[in-house]
Amino acid sequence: MFAQANSEHCRHKIFNADWIIDGEQQPKSLFKMIKNTFETTPDHVLSAYKDNAAVMEGSEVGRYFADHETGRYDFHQEPAHILMKVETHNHPTAISPWPGAATGSGGEIRDEGATGRGAKPKAGLVGFSVSNLRIPGFEQPWEEDFGKPERIVTALDIMTEGPLGGAAFNNEFWSSGTERLLPYL
Repeated sequence: MFAQANSEHCRHKIFNADWIIDGEQQPKSLFKMIKNTFETTPDHVLSAYKDNAAVMEGSEVGRYFADHETGRYDFHQEPAHILMKVETHNHPTAISPWPGAATGSGGEIRDEGATGRGAKPKAGLVGFSVSNLRIPGFEQPWEEDFGKPERIVTALDIMTEGPLGGAAFNNEFWSSGTERLLPYL
């Protein structure tokens, strides 16, 4: 349990680390650079970097539901805000791609439902950004082998197993007809 709690997946030690480029310490970590966008232009952002998701200001929409005081059904105008969530899951997917990607999809859906008073997932994106695939028998001249830690799998393993894990979880969850959109590889 303590190893998991202290992992890159949970603590983002790499993204929160000090960065030194050409011997000079940079003023911001990678995570602070990402947050800087919101800090400099927070327009229409209702919530960010808490609750494991962000909420953007939406528009007024008409909804049909019972008034909580009278119990009478009627149309009501109310704001419909937009929730956005990113679940990287780099560490688990690099160790074991199929279950790592599957639980990444599950964590994203879980966090959407746990934001504020809860949100309903409507659409999603699943993607994998990896280094050179180095396909055996089809290596390309530009694909240098920089090595990798022994504990993680190859980029090719991630690309052949990860999408299957993410798709398996999403297909089970999204059986109501709502789909995962915009996959990228």
